[in-house]
Amino acid sequence: MGRRARRGQGSASERADAPRLRRGQTQAVRRPDGGKSLLRQTLERVSVRIPSRRTVVVTMAGQESYLAAEFGHDSPGPHVLQQPEDRGTAAAVLLAAHWIRARDSEARLVVLPSDHFVADDGLFMAHVVEVLNVLEAQPERIILLGAEPTEPETDYAG
Repeated sequence: MGRRARRGQGSASERADAPRLRRGQTQAVRRPDGGKSLLRQTLERVSVRIPSRRTVVVTMAGQESYLAAEFGHDSPGPHVLQQPEDRGTAAAVLLAAHWIRARDSEARLVVLPSDHFVADDGLFMAHVVEVLNVLEAQPERIILLGAEPTEPETDYAG
């Protein structure tokens, strides 16, 4: 599957050379290698198995210009929910869960943070689909899908 992309990954000199976030920019729109943003990578990973019309992105207010650049060529693009201010991951998940449940009480919720590294998108999403199949048979369950770490994370400040 994949492993957690560490915010402090690499040596001090590699971190010093890493692209910086601009004022007001979230981690999700950062382009770690100058290529696709972490959000774009996540959306492409999800699209392997889940259509964008069934995808919800939660962000903070004030990210419109960054999101417009990400979603400009997506038709239809994912649904975007905005938190008035950053309340953390739990609040974002709760917001999305309520929004989704109000529209489809039978939907299954998959939370995929956009700051993770996944080496094989197809394999990862195959695991997600396996979990969704289990949930179809046992909808009362909550399943956490994780990856075994490859090394200790000492720099992560979530």
